[in-house]
Amino acid sequence: QALTLMNSPQHAFALPQTLGHVRRITSLVRDRLSLEAWRTLNTFQLRPAFDAGAMPQPIGESLDELDAGIGALAAFNGLMHENMTRNFGWSFLDMGRRLSRALNLSDAMLAAFATAETEDMETGSLLFVLELGDSFITYRSRYRLAPILPLVLDLLLIDETNPRSLGFQPAALARHVDLLPQAGPHVGQIEENRLLLQLLTQVRVAKVGDLAAVASDRTRPRLRALLGEQISTLPKLSDALGRRYFALTEK
Repeated sequence: QALTLMNSPQHAFALPQTLGHVRRITSLVRDRLSLEAWRTLNTFQLRPAFDAGAMPQPIGESLDELDAGIGALAAFNGLMHENMTRNFGWSFLDMGRRLSRALNLSDAMLAAFATAETEDMETGSLLFVLELGDSFITYRSRYRLAPILPLVLDLLLIDETNPRSLGFQPAALARHVDLLPQAGPHVGQIEENRLLLQLLTQVRVAKVGDLAAVASDRTRPRLRALLGEQISTLPKLSDALGRRYFALTEK
């Protein structure tokens, strides 16, 4: 499965298609990218391991390519934050990142913890999601304990000071939306604000003890409900933003 996601040109969520979309978009805005940003993106896009016509590599070599790719993307992210003017274009770019991060984290947490596993398997899942959320060092410096589920849920779901947490993403989105022009007649909250309020409230009122609680069927119903609502609402928020700011014709 890992090799498929890294090499398959047919899989919609695999790297060849994803990087192909990145290449297409960057070619459309080439005149707005600095030379450093262009070179940084190309160091990942042009690697033969992800060429649609290349033979799949052994998993060890592919992981080396992924490590190098993560470094390239992190460098591009740094260039964007340090060099890009904070206009509406930057706001939409950051909103896309927040939406994607919230959705991916919700999917990963739901897959890892919706059903209680054995202690060894759950410990492995806790370590995995901390690494996935780039929060392992934060966890160790804050708690100085082996990973346990309630503390991991607090750090990766509830804590709005952690830029990798689920709670941080709608809070950041709300700040962006508040600064955008909200043209057109409307009464009360616009659709985007209502959806953001729904996402934020679900996280802010959640209790980690309830989320970690296991029912008789070995599932975690509160955690499933919270993450399921996030997964279903985030695409609606993305669509609402697209309709308001990117629709080119009147409905």
